[in-house]
Amino acid sequence: MAGAELTSLGTLCTLVWYQAVFPASAREASSKGQIVSDWIEIQKDAKHIAREKQKARALRQTQWWRNKIAQGLCAYCQGTFAPDALTMDHIVPISRGGRSTKGNVVPCCTACNATKKYWTPAELLLQQLREQEST
Repeated sequence: MAGAELTSLGTLCTLVWYQAVFPASAREASSKGQIVSDWIEIQKDAKHIAREKQKARALRQTQWWRNKIAQGLCAYCQGTFAPDALTMDHIVPISRGGRSTKGNVVPCCTACNATKKYWTPAELLLQQLREQEST
């Protein structure tokens, strides 16, 4: 996209995300009006995943986590739930290189956790915007 004028940081971030997520062949198909399915290359590192899952188990035992789930709020839908109905969700999924740290985990209801899957919140927002544009 040489010569394209970027008017904001948001536009730049979207452009970088789009180029990172969709291969050139899919971008060309998209520009020709063909439907492009969501495609993200996930390279799983088994050692990283095992290490971060172990850290997540330890984090679940901390007073910090117990205080978070005691509030009973899902981080995504803001619904109120019993503490035992909330799960630990990684904002940046472990399979995408995320870590089990206090800054990357939030309490989440099972419905939101199942919907989120391996997506980041930014990608979910972009999907919602695409759906709104298509209707």
